[in-house]
Amino acid sequence: MITIEAVLEKIDEQRWVCPQPARWNKLHELIPNNCFTGNLEAPGAPLILSSWWEATPAEKKARFIEHLRWAESQGALEAVYTLMLNLHPKDWLQG
Repeated sequence: MITIEAVLEKIDEQRWVCPQPARWNKLHELIPNNCFTGNLEAPGAPLILSSWWEATPAEKKARFIEHLRWAESQGALEAVYTLMLNLHPKDWLQG
């Protein structure tokens, strides 16, 4: 079973900021009770579409990490991490 600490370590090791918009949206859809389902406790939506151009890399990474922590709380971290590992390097914003 993967831990949030291991996922965060992998992100730092690979210098990942967040997935590119289409992939981030796909990953976000794997998380139950996300903001798209109307859950007010869930972190905000992925910083994609117009937000992609307005948000800094630090803001994107912070939101992505919020999504990962939410995925952990919803029992979906393993599925999200599997998708992360299957992304091509070009599918990541790196910093």
